[in-house]
Amino acid sequence: MRNVRTLITMVATGLLVLGVLITVVVITDINNGSSHTALFVLVGPLLIGIGIVLFVVLTKDPTRNQPGSKAPTSQSDRSHTLVFTVGEHEQHVVAFFWDQVWGWITITVDGNLIEKKLVTLSFRLVRVSEFEVGENEKHLVRIEKRRTLFASFAQPQPIRGFVDGVLVAENDGVALT
Repeated sequence: MRNVRTLITMVATGLLVLGVLITVVVITDINNGSSHTALFVLVGPLLIGIGIVLFVVLTKDPTRNQPGSKAPTSQSDRSHTLVFTVGEHEQHVVAFFWDQVWGWITITVDGNLIEKKLVTLSFRLVRVSEFEVGENEKHLVRIEKRRTLFASFAQPQPIRGFVDGVLVAENDGVALT
């Protein structure tokens, strides 16, 4: 999880530096009377913009702490939560958090971070997370998030939680904005 954050930081920094360098070269060429840099006039600012967006996404990470941190806080009005209990004798609380604006998916069990993903571009129509919960009383937990093929950013994306193949919790995916 920390590696993803480091990778995104490196990519964002690289894009910012590359964008600034291209912009400086373009300005220098324009001042020297060169006209063949028309394409690069847009590339530099575009790379700077993408780098800034990546840094903003990093700052909106709901669990900026190390694994084992407590449950994330909501970062936008389009956050979705699915919470359910697993087990009869050995009970555990599973929580699935998804921020539709910033793309962070976070799963916790008893408040401890199990999985964290940043999903900004995906071709999957169903995102599935499976893991085992419990020590003496083991259960297989499966969480599915479905999306539509087109304009999914603006459509409801239902979330369903299964324990041992049985549906135990469901969120219709409609954000309360």
